[in-house]
Amino acid sequence: MKTEAKTQSKTKIATRLAPRVKTRSVKTRSVKTSPILEESCLANNHANNHANNHAREALLYKKLQSSGANYKCFEHEAVFTVAQSRALADHQPRMQTGLDIRNLFLRDRKRNFFLLCLPALLPLDLKMLARAAGAEKLGIVGRLSFAKSEDLQNKLGVTAGSVNPFAVMCDLKAEVRIIIDRSIATCDCFNAHPMRNDRSITISGAELLSFLAQEKHEAIIFDFAKMEQL
Repeated sequence: MKTEAKTQSKTKIATRLAPRVKTRSVKTRSVKTSPILEESCLANNHANNHANNHAREALLYKKLQSSGANYKCFEHEAVFTVAQSRALADHQPRMQTGLDIRNLFLRDRKRNFFLLCLPALLPLDLKMLARAAGAEKLGIVGRLSFAKSEDLQNKLGVTAGSVNPFAVMCDLKAEVRIIIDRSIATCDCFNAHPMRNDRSITISGAELLSFLAQEKHEAIIFDFAKMEQL
């Protein structure tokens, strides 16, 4: 009886600690803002306020639609880590079909900036990547490290927890190289944040590549598991 009571107690505790999952589809056309603000928000990436963040999100949806992307958007509680995102997907069937990814904003010794997009559970050794045979072709000089939060905001217009491949639309000077794992580039569906971490969109790898081409950012397709460029 004591063992059963302890089990029930642990179950109650786990239930209280589990994420409260409230998701709903979002009609992105309802996100409205002024065209002037939409354009100015890209020139002021450092301005991390509600108006600019809202404008960046609205502009992203417009750009996705103009690129012909057939995406879906879901609203949920804010998540800040891969573990939280996966826990959310475990309770949301509509998001389980998409590949979970993680996005790393890095810099090398020469202050070259890179946005790496790879599967959430794929391990990555930054030292090994910097020494990989194709590192020079990727433009990597010296060791890799995580870029500062100020650089993240200034280059991509997002904060930690909201990093996503679409954020290169804010990189008007094309100073960030985006490197995408082949599994993402070829997948039918993956999940990513649309400039905010309390929403996720599902989209295909081909549609992402079309969006990046529209934004003058040619993606480098890389096999992070084999450490080789394709």
